[in-house]
Amino acid sequence: MNQRNGQAFPEITFMTVCLLISLIFLASRAEGSTHGPICQWYGDPCRSMAVHWIESDSKPERNEFTFFFQKSGGVDWTQSVVLSRPFGSTDHQVHSADLKGLNPNTRYAFRIMRGDLKLGIWFFKTAGQITELETGLYNATKKYKIFDELLNLYGETPMN
Repeated sequence: MNQRNGQAFPEITFMTVCLLISLIFLASRAEGSTHGPICQWYGDPCRSMAVHWIESDSKPERNEFTFFFQKSGGVDWTQSVVLSRPFGSTDHQVHSADLKGLNPNTRYAFRIMRGDLKLGIWFFKTAGQITELETGLYNATKKYKIFDELLNLYGETPMN
């Protein structure tokens, strides 16, 4: 122990600091945390986006999530419905906002809030407009991938 002005003070060691940091980390985990968000194109990737995040604390007394989005640099935020469901066999919850009617090749900002707490602001960009030629090439490629999978499965063409 060190002496200062006639009082005894314990020395703060590296192990003490590590223990305090660990306790703070464990206490924050006990409160639950949010993982994500993850953006996923669905339907028409030029005009839609699904945003998902996972909450590791599903206590019912916690505030519900709200989701807002806008074109990047815009002024007005649009609120979207948040759907929640269990995450497999865990006690976690998956939350999702499905956005439709978006503009192709456009950058959007979105924010997720829980009560008055803003969890963050993130961005995504919709795909550019797909031409008929690109759609045809995609469908042809998809067909050949199925053919290749059959070839790999049987070791020969299905026609033989």
